[in-house]
Amino acid sequence: MFGLSPAVLAQLPYTEMGRLASNEPQIETPGSGGPRTNTFPQEPFSVGQRIEWLELNPSIIRLAVGDTYDLRQINIIAHGQSGLILTGVPLNVGMEGRLDLLTLDNTNTQGDLIVELKAAKAGLARLWIQSTAPNSDGERPRQSIVLLIED
Repeated sequence: MFGLSPAVLAQLPYTEMGRLASNEPQIETPGSGGPRTNTFPQEPFSVGQRIEWLELNPSIIRLAVGDTYDLRQINIIAHGQSGLILTGVPLNVGMEGRLDLLTLDNTNTQGDLIVELKAAKAGLARLWIQSTAPNSDGERPRQSIVLLIED
C-alpha cells in the first residue's frame, strides 16, 4: 500500500502512581486577573454518586529534563449524572510509558500531601486520571494528559 509499512501500536507499561481528588473548576475570564470559581451547579461528592465523565486541563504537559510539575496544577472537573459538577471525587493517577522518564517527589507540608513529577529523561508518556466511582454504565471514567519531556 504505497510502500508504507503498517503501523504497530506500542505496548507501554502502566503503573499506578497515586491518588488525587477533583477540585472546584476554575475558569479564566478576560481582564479578571486570574481564575475564579465557575458558576455551574456544584456539590461535594458522596459515596454512591455516579461520575459520567472527567474534564482535564491541560491536555499536554511540556517539561524539560530536570523540571518538576506539581500535580495540583491540573484542573480536574468531574461531571455527575444530573449535570452537577462534583468536587472531592477520589481519583487514581497512573502513568503509561517508560518508568525511567519520571520520578515522583512527595512532600508533606502542614497536613497536605504534595506530589510532584520530576522529568528525568527525554521522552513521551501519558498520565492517566481515573475516577474511583463508576458512571451509569458501571465503568470508571478516565482521561489522559500527554507528558512531553524534552532535553
